[in-house]
Amino acid sequence: MLNRVMLAIAITLLAVSYSGTWALAHVPAASIAVVATQDEDRLAAAEQFAVDLSVLESSGDWYGMAAALHPDAAVITPAEAVSGWFSQVYAAKRAAPIVVTESAEESWLWPVNGRTYDAVAVTYTQEILDGSGATETTGVIHVVDGPDGWGWFFGADRAFLETQIAAFAPEFEPTGIGGLIPPDAAWQADRAARFPDHLHAHVDAFWATRFAELGWTYRSPAATIGFREVTQTPCGEVDPAQETAFYCVIDETIYFSDPFRELVMADVGDFGWVVIVAHEWGHHVQHILGEDFAPSAFRSGHAAPQAIEQQADCLAGAYVDGAELSGWLDPGDVDEATMMTGLAGDPEPRDGTDPLAHGSREERVSAFLSGYHDGMRACDIGE
Repeated sequence: MLNRVMLAIAITLLAVSYSGTWALAHVPAASIAVVATQDEDRLAAAEQFAVDLSVLESSGDWYGMAAALHPDAAVITPAEAVSGWFSQVYAAKRAAPIVVTESAEESWLWPVNGRTYDAVAVTYTQEILDGSGATETTGVIHVVDGPDGWGWFFGADRAFLETQIAAFAPEFEPTGIGGLIPPDAAWQADRAARFPDHLHAHVDAFWATRFAELGWTYRSPAATIGFREVTQTPCGEVDPAQETAFYCVIDETIYFSDPFRELVMADVGDFGWVVIVAHEWGHHVQHILGEDFAPSAFRSGHAAPQAIEQQADCLAGAYVDGAELSGWLDPGDVDEATMMTGLAGDPEPRDGTDPLAHGSREERVSAFLSGYHDGMRACDIGE
């Protein structure tokens, strides 16, 4: 939990003070303009996204293209695989921006993860320029919109994506794609319904994947719920002027203050928010693995002892490590996460058994970095 007064003092960009507790994180900002989606011009917005994407392709900005992947694709597609493949294909030629010839809404299945999307199929022509001149080709790209804009999908099937990962991102873990996204479409639909915010869905997908690799049974939190008014939860009444974010053991739900989230995202950044969420998700992981929360520890940030809090910091670090390996992060995101974790340190020393103890800045940063550098095995959980 991060005292909001501390946040306002430590980050001069914040002009408003709060009191309370916390949780934070990120998705790479796309290098292309995000076109606002309106029902009446969805096709036009999809076409513009496809054109903007082709401009990145024409300029050789492969990492910019990777940053514009749909969240479901980004979670299993390292940016190095995208960059490596495009660099190889266009080593001796260049693609011009596309010319859209047609677009249509379409129910489309992406074979890599077996999920069906309400997509827009954008048909286009494109000139390919090389030493002998220009050749015109035709193609179709499927793009899907969401709360944070449009996204595209890299790879026609799993074998292709596995090949690119092996060739250009061999350090990517886990190798292969089998355990990354469960192929069950019903499970995918349930995750999308529970976590319509893809920032939160990304954290859930990471833990589902990690548990599958270890042969453990995972269950998602019931939901992530924001509140703007005084709200009654199974763990008690919460006030957005006092609370920041917490995990409620009783209903396995992460609750957060909408004003606090807006403050963090506006003045710190979206990755600052995701690290908060990842910390609270760490409490959910602790819970489903049987860690001993005290009977009164229904609000994990209020009543759980210091060891529990720092273990959740470690688990948040493990998530950030996985997000980085998958190409999910922008430069500076890890520094931002480390800073936010440090700001959540206790303002004054507390005994480790104090129900309010979370640890000093140095202790919390150390726990976070342990998970970031060494993964989940550094967090001493589930053994």
